[in-house]
Amino acid sequence: MRIPAAAIFATSNQPLDIQEKIFSEVVAGQIKKEFPSAPLLLLTATCSHQEASKLATILNRADLKVIRTPLVYKPPLVFRTQSKPSKKKDIIKIIYENLTLNSEGQAIIYSSTPNKCIEIFNGLKEYIEPHQLGIYHRKMHDTDQKKTMNLWNNQKLKYIVATNAFGMGVHAPHVRIIIHTTFPLSPTNFDGQLAESLVLYARADIRELLMIVSRKIEK
Repeated sequence: MRIPAAAIFATSNQPLDIQEKIFSEVVAGQIKKEFPSAPLLLLTATCSHQEASKLATILNRADLKVIRTPLVYKPPLVFRTQSKPSKKKDIIKIIYENLTLNSEGQAIIYSSTPNKCIEIFNGLKEYIEPHQLGIYHRKMHDTDQKKTMNLWNNQKLKYIVATNAFGMGVHAPHVRIIIHTTFPLSPTNFDGQLAESLVLYARADIRELLMIVSRKIEK
């Protein structure tokens, strides 16, 4: 018995316009409209319960069966928090000092927006050799994103400043230090290995985080 099948997938290694096209067609229910009698299987490692319910509604499939594996055990993350100074040059200095505490492997510095990502990147260039430092955010050209990703995967970059756009599909077991220049949105962004994470925070970050969460809820 032959069963016709086709696959459509999106990864962070693809250009952003391709990823957006794939996701938009799934969200719009276009695939199910064109192939109404075909079975539909959606596979993901990052879909929350809320997102799964939303997809079922969009696809008009109340009988959608959701199969989840048990929650993967995650060893305790070593979180360190540090008050963030108001001056940008002082923030850069704190980041660099913490990077030098761990000379092995690679490190990721997360920022909340592309503009803040660029600010941190430009500031760190005063301390770090250009060939060791990279940047990644959603406003970059696809070619630049792919180049940065290749350099990172081949361990040509020691440090990278990025937004959460860099988080999807990135599997780097040798990365054991991550610096957040604001509160991370979710602990599910971490893998299952013992890791150290430094969180720099300020009162204004709480307001910014609430705005980001509110926009996600509205969508």
